[in-house]
Order: sequence, then C-alpha cells, then structure tokens
Amino acid sequence: MNIEQVKKLLNEKQILTFSTKKSLEQVKDQGENFYKLRFKNEKWEFLFIQQERSDEKETVLKRFDNESNACKYYFLFELNTYFFYQYVYKFELNNKDINIGEPNCTISDLKSAFTRLNIDEKYYSFNEAKKEHSIFLDMQNNKESRVKFIGDYKKEIFETPILENWLAYYAMYKFVYYLYLLDKECELLLNK
Repeated sequence: MNIEQVKKLLNEKQILTFSTKKSLEQVKDQGENFYKLRFKNEKWEFLFIQQERSDEKETVLKRFDNESNACKYYFLFELNTYFFYQYVYKFELNNKDINIGEPNCTISDLKSAFTRLNIDEKYYSFNEAKKEHSIFLDMQNNKESRVKFIGDYKKEIFETPILENWLAYYAMYKFVYYLYLLDKECELLLNK
C-alpha cells in the first residue's frame, strides 16, 4: 500500500485527503486538529497536529520503517474514525431503547444490538468457547468483565483491562461492529 492508494481509497469514502510524495493528511479547516503521515529522517511518522492560534504542535504517535506499513496504519486509523461516525455512533443514536453505552446496558441489550445489525455469531462469544477472528466477553464476576480479540488459532491478540460490565458491553459492541465493518470493507476492496 502506498500514499496514492490510500488517498484514492479515502477520497472514495468522501474523506478528502491531501498528499505529496512524502506526506498524507486529511483536508481540514484552519484551526482544526488533525493526523498526518510523513517521511522524515529516514522513517515514516504518524503524527497528531494540534493547532493553537498561530502555532502548530506536532506529536509523533508512531514510527514505521516503510511506506507500506505506515500507509496501512493511516488508512485503518482513518477508516476507524469513518466507521464510528457513519455506523457505530449512528446506530447508538437510532436505537436508544437497547441502552448501548449506558450504565443500565445488559448482555440482552448487547445481543439485541447484534441481531438488529445482522452481525453473525461468528464475530462474538460470551464466556463460551473462543472463536477465531472474533471478540470474546470474558466475565470475571457478576459486576466486571474483560473483552478480548481472538485471532488465528484462537490466540488472544489483545484484551481490555477489567471493566464494569456496562463498559465492557459497550467496548464489545464497538469491537464487534468494527470487526464486522472491516471484514465487509476488505470484501469490497478484494472484489474491486
């Protein structure tokens, strides 16, 4: 993956980007904070640019040895933000009756969300056998849980800290929905 490919893919989603041979950033209004990818000192850097009046403060968040890995990271970062505003957050707003993200959210609410979204059970499991390429809710006790991403060969890729159940349910909702959306996006790109 390279800068021009990422720019094209993001622009197709109406995420307008500006690029040079050694940088890529989303087009933003003056004074807005933004993220940027650039080549500097023989490394690719993923930066957060904070604009304060006439100054810009740059914070390097991650460094990469090659353009391909840097571009993949940038693309997935922007795609994550796009998914949140286009799908994840909109679903929450339009389905207040199932309490997603609220302290009174239950596993039943979480299951209702996945049903309404038509997300196949292969993407998640609750305290049962872990499935490859899925999100697993590991209940610690009656009040707390941990959320885990399970990769190939049922290997745990990452896990959240132990959270109050309603926060774990919210994290699980977002991770499952993101995984589902990412798979759909990959399918779409492969078909192109």
